[in-house]
Amino acid sequence: MRKKNQKSFSYRNYEKDLEKIIRYPKFDVMFYRTDLKIHVQRIIAMLEELLPFILTMHPELDVYKLFWMVWFHDAPELITGDVSLQAKLVMSQGELTELSNREELAIEIIFDSYSREDFFGYNIKDLMLEAKEKKTLISQLASFVDKVDGFCEAFHELLAGNNVFAEPVWNYPLETFGHLKDKYPLLVNLFHSDHFFFQKHIGCLQGFYQKGRIAPKPHDKETVTRKTEFPHYEFWKSVTIKNFGIEKLIVQKEFFDA
Repeated sequence: MRKKNQKSFSYRNYEKDLEKIIRYPKFDVMFYRTDLKIHVQRIIAMLEELLPFILTMHPELDVYKLFWMVWFHDAPELITGDVSLQAKLVMSQGELTELSNREELAIEIIFDSYSREDFFGYNIKDLMLEAKEKKTLISQLASFVDKVDGFCEAFHELLAGNNVFAEPVWNYPLETFGHLKDKYPLLVNLFHSDHFFFQKHIGCLQGFYQKGRIAPKPHDKETVTRKTEFPHYEFWKSVTIKNFGIEKLIVQKEFFDA
């Protein structure tokens, strides 16, 4: 039963609702602030580019289920808000458990709101729970690409001179990309492949800074096309430009106070 004053949701407003949830909310200023809508859409766009290779390794993959899972994987954040890796790293076990319980409640609310919609035979509650638990090939694949997008969002900020994003840029390799086989055991064969996207080495900032290759700031049409030593970031930029336009990477939305 819906609680009094509990916000209701309608799938017809889903994209607009996603746009309202900003990424990295704990960071007061994000020059090129993103939201859940472009985050989800960019994960799908990256997967579309990667899919021909993935299917050579996993021809059994249910592609439609993968895309629907990505489309809904952050739906609970319409209620909980975006909780970044950085926030989770400083949470106690009790706080993490409380967050998990809130996510499960959010899944129930979203499902209750959208349950009459036809999603081509896929149960969105099952999709959201599977994405949350990350125990299947599809959910681990979606999660890995999700983390690459999060890293690249932060890296893009750092290269523009927003130094507070040094924290997530360091933490992603340490906490996620440094433990790929443990976090994503069902993707091991992909990680053993020679495809650049599934290589363990996402990027080492130490060498980047030692060589003085910090990009000019802020980003513009010329600088954003300069090549870095990070193939994941280059791929992320190309997918963004191809699908959403270069303006997404160069139009600064927020500023530090003078």
